[in-house]
Amino acid sequence: MKSICDPLPAGQQIQNRTTVGFGRLATRATNGIATLLLFALPSISTLHAQGEYIESDQWQEGRTAELWQCNLRDSANFTALKGVIDSWNAYADAAGWADYSAKLLTPIFASDVDLDTTVYWYGKWSESGGGADIDALLRSGGEISSQFQPVLACSSRILFGGWDVRAELDSDSLDSSIITMADCEYVSDWDNQRGLLKTKGDDDLAAANRQLNGFLDKTEARYNITQLWPWMGRSKDTLNENWDIKWMEEYTSAEHLVQSELSAAKNGIFTLESNVLDPVVDCKDPEVFSALTIRTQQ
Repeated sequence: MKSICDPLPAGQQIQNRTTVGFGRLATRATNGIATLLLFALPSISTLHAQGEYIESDQWQEGRTAELWQCNLRDSANFTALKGVIDSWNAYADAAGWADYSAKLLTPIFASDVDLDTTVYWYGKWSESGGGADIDALLRSGGEISSQFQPVLACSSRILFGGWDVRAELDSDSLDSSIITMADCEYVSDWDNQRGLLKTKGDDDLAAANRQLNGFLDKTEARYNITQLWPWMGRSKDTLNENWDIKWMEEYTSAEHLVQSELSAAKNGIFTLESNVLDPVVDCKDPEVFSALTIRTQQ
C-alpha cells in the first residue's frame, strides 16, 4: 500500500522509459463529506503530457487527500449547508487558504447510501498538502467546525495519498461537473508451480496506465482521472472491504460522460480492458455524483 511519504511504491524499481498516464476504463459507467478542514484530494502536476517519463515517476508527486462521507441531519437542508459553507469560505479566505479548492458531491447513481441526504466534500491543496491550514483550523477552537454540527452527521473520514494521472480539464473552472468513483482491488493469482499467491501492484498499474492513456489519446478523451490510496483513518470495518484504491473521474456533464463511454466502446475499449486492465485491477461499477464547485484556488 502506497503512502505519500514514500518517494516510490515499495519495491518498485522500474527503469524502462515510457509515456505515463492513466485512464479508467470508460465502458463501465454506461452499462465523508470532506471535512471542514479537508486534506487535499490528489492534484499532482499533470503526468499525462507530451514527453517521456520513467514509469515510476508516475508515483512521485502525490498529494494528501481526505474524503468524508456525511448525511444531512433531519432538520437540515442543502440551503442551510450552503449557508455554513459561505461562513467556512470566509474563514478560509481570512486564514490564507490560497491553494485550496473543493467540490460538494451528491449521488446520482449509487447504492447503499441515502440518495436524498448523502453528501461528500471533495477538495485539494495544490502544493502545501494542507498541514498548516489544518493546524490553523485546530487553533481556532472548533468555531468553524461547530457551525457544521447542526447540519451534517459524518460517518467516515479517510486520509489518502492521491495521484492525478490524467488531467484534461481545468477542474477549478467548472462551476459544476460529474464525478464518478469506483473501488478497485489488485488482482491476485495462485502460482501452482511455486505455491505462491502472486498479486499485481503499483508497477503493473503504471504499465497499464501507459497503454490505457495511449488509447484515450487516440480517441481524444478529455476528462480527468485520479487514483487514491488509503493512508490513515480506514476503520476496522472498512478494512474488511476488498479494495486497494479508489478510482475517480471528472466530466463536464452527464452527456460528456455518456458520450465518452460510447466513444470508447465504439473504438475497442472492451479488448483493451480484457488484455490490459482486467489482469491488473478488478474495479466495481462506479458510482456517479453531481459535483458543485464551492471553492477554487486563489
